Amino acid sequence: MKVQAMTGLQGVFMHKPMLTVTGALMLGFLSASVQAAPPEKPTSELAQQCIDQATAKEPKLQDLPYGSDNMDSYEKGEPFDLEVTLYGKGNAMMNLDCKIDSKGSLSYQGYERSGRWAG
Repeated sequence: MKVQAMTGLQGVFMHKPMLTVTGALMLGFLSASVQAAPPEKPTSELAQQCIDQATAKEPKLQDLPYGSDNMDSYEKGEPFDLEVTLYGKGNAMMNLDCKIDSKGSLSYQGYERSGRWAG
């Protein structure tokens, strides 16, 4: 029966691939976390117009952080139901509803709150 002894240095090298995989997973997780953050302001001028019209009619919506919109589904020249989400206090979300007509004119229709408003 032949027994081989392993030095401490060999033990370290045996675990190196595992550490590399773990490091890659951590980097992937961190980059996914960074990419998941929404922009502070909408990238679409029409989504910003929706927010501007909503805050003009509903002062309590002013200064709420931007969350998201569905402008990626918009096709120019087609009527469209634009939805813009603002974050409220607590876990509340304010879902703005705007209509875009075939000429590209936007009109604010109202909003619905989901979640609970804290404070």
